[in-house]
Amino acid sequence: MTIGQKGTSQSVSGIELLKRRRTHIRGLERQGRWRREAERCRLIRCRVMEINRTPPRERMLNPDGHGAGEKRDKRH
Repeated sequence: MTIGQKGTSQSVSGIELLKRRRTHIRGLERQGRWRREAERCRLIRCRVMEINRTPPRERMLNPDGHGAGEKRDKRH
């Protein structure tokens, strides 16, 4: 990325502005990433709990009702 591409007019000395903006953006990005990470963890945890609740016989079926070894039968 070159100096002049930070979406603001370069009236302030470009590099200073860039440094300031970039740290802030990185911080926000990190927050967002953590939030997404937490969301993903929560989703996975929910799914795992659901799987644990189902009895083992059903657990071996995939959502489409085929067992683990029967996936190949989809391409007739």
